[in-house]
Amino acid sequence: INVKMRKRAIASVLSHKFATAAVKVLDSFELSQPKTKEAATVLRRVLGISNRTRRFDTLIIPAPENKLIGRASRNLVKAKVLNGASLNVYDLMNYANIIVDKRAVGDIEKAYAVSSSRAAA
Repeated sequence: INVKMRKRAIASVLSHKFATAAVKVLDSFELSQPKTKEAATVLRRVLGISNRTRRFDTLIIPAPENKLIGRASRNLVKAKVLNGASLNVYDLMNYANIIVDKRAVGDIEKAYAVSSSRAAA
């Protein structure tokens, strides 16, 4: 698959997820300590799920400088942390919820900007 098709596929999946309200953009998604229990508490609060739920089904896209979220959510069931520049269609489709840090939106736009302008023939 070429680069342009890949970018358009990612843009298409993201727009579909936005339309179905599966994407939540947070002002700041930070943890005070890289603890799994703290990450689980924050995810439950953001997603509005009960304390009994152990399966989060969430893709987390943190700010580039925030490395603690990856460590803290490593042991959570069906939760994955990806850099904004390394998104792929499989992960976007595989997870029901996507949580994006507001500071990561710029990286996503930069990495997957699709130019729709065509030269006049």
